[in-house]
Amino acid sequence: MAKIGCPVTIVICYQKGTQGMLSICLDAIVKHTIVPYKILLVTQENGGTELEALSQHYSFETFITNPSSEEEKRLLKMKPHGQMLDMALGMVDTKYLLTLDSDCFPVADGWLGKLLEMMSPDVACSGILHPWEPPPEDLPKNKIEYRVRSQLCWETTHVACQLVEKDFLIEYDLKYVTGDDTGLDIPKYAKKIGKKVVGFMPTRCAKPSSSEFDAEFNRYVCIIWGDYVYHHGGHTRKSVFGDEKTFNESFEWVWPAIEDQGADFLLKDDSSYIFSFDKESEVSAENMQRIFGLKDQRMSG
Repeated sequence: MAKIGCPVTIVICYQKGTQGMLSICLDAIVKHTIVPYKILLVTQENGGTELEALSQHYSFETFITNPSSEEEKRLLKMKPHGQMLDMALGMVDTKYLLTLDSDCFPVADGWLGKLLEMMSPDVACSGILHPWEPPPEDLPKNKIEYRVRSQLCWETTHVACQLVEKDFLIEYDLKYVTGDDTGLDIPKYAKKIGKKVVGFMPTRCAKPSSSEFDAEFNRYVCIIWGDYVYHHGGHTRKSVFGDEKTFNESFEWVWPAIEDQGADFLLKDDSSYIFSFDKESEVSAENMQRIFGLKDQRMSG
């Protein structure tokens, strides 16, 4: 059961073998969270000694998914992240549910309080916002580019750090597993019924080590939102964009530094690049080129 006065359950999907990253995430939550909260780790299999070891240092509950139908088994195989979140919804006994990726964690005090302050009767979601501008008004709505850009823009929240009321999900029968990607249907439906979607904009990213890399185009990895939340990122980059070498050359130094001291140091100007948002049309066009397979486009000035 939720602690008395606890408004938020932080739900983190855990994949066996990622204990190191999860430990850093949990450590950052404990360090920077002032409002009461509880943590629910969702996993497809018993975490064994990994979660046992973590439970000695952190307080959390564990939910092991146990599919009861062929459809649940199919979705767990095809869309594991979304289906794990949907199956765990019944374990949430707080007003708010915050989905948090294990590679996404706070870097400053007050982060969760700020997200809660953003919630109101006319706001359905708060969190970190997708870091691209909305599609231009003259872009035809029947184009696939419109479908992508209208969702992957700063008018929608990212499931890596997305706060919603549990009752909102239940009332409108909203699922994390549906839609074009995990969690995208929730802010999409919210906007459809006239609700607001708000949150932190990207403020900076880790400083790239390559001088040829134009960091203004990096909206994918090692990013800090609102100077409150860090997202390491990388899964989409590896599985879709296919340009791991480009990113590794510029950001391979970041994770070892985070393992050593956490990500708070990236708030310092000498360690990070502060976004100017002075070439958003080019940044969004570059993102579309990557999504639609034109991988020869380089993020260089």
